[in-house]
Amino acid sequence: MAKAKLSPELCYMAGLMDKGAGEKSEVCITTNFEEVEQRFLEIAVKNLGIKPNRIVIEEKDGGLRRVLFYHSRIAKALRGISENSNRIFIRRNELSAAYVAGLFDAMGHANRNGVYMRRMDPRTALLLEQLGIHTRENRIAGVGSFMELVKGQSMLASRILGTPAL
Repeated sequence: MAKAKLSPELCYMAGLMDKGAGEKSEVCITTNFEEVEQRFLEIAVKNLGIKPNRIVIEEKDGGLRRVLFYHSRIAKALRGISENSNRIFIRRNELSAAYVAGLFDAMGHANRNGVYMRRMDPRTALLLEQLGIHTRENRIAGVGSFMELVKGQSMLASRILGTPAL
């Protein structure tokens, strides 16, 4: 893979990737959401050129599945996007929408009380605020603005809204 050019797919993967991935070369997600797993696999194979036989899928407790592959340059590029997200995603556009959609698909959930992101760290809260989405702790206060940003990009938001995703 040549030097990574930012694309919605790469930004989505950066948001989606497990931040606590074990090895430096590991690109990994843990999910129980089949649509998220399928999108991860599709981007890995079609956009990043990962051979399907290089992708490992592990069954975990509670219906979770861990999906991963090893590629040091891709892992480094994805970590770099995440580490610099507050400088890269300074305005609402397709790239910031894809990154936030990946974050939401990795950490989001909704119930009758609101929309949340588990483990929302200060960097993520600041990123959302600079994109015009207000937060309170792990709760997204600006739900309408948030859903408008990630609509069509987030598998979870599409399920909540009853609209198709990419």
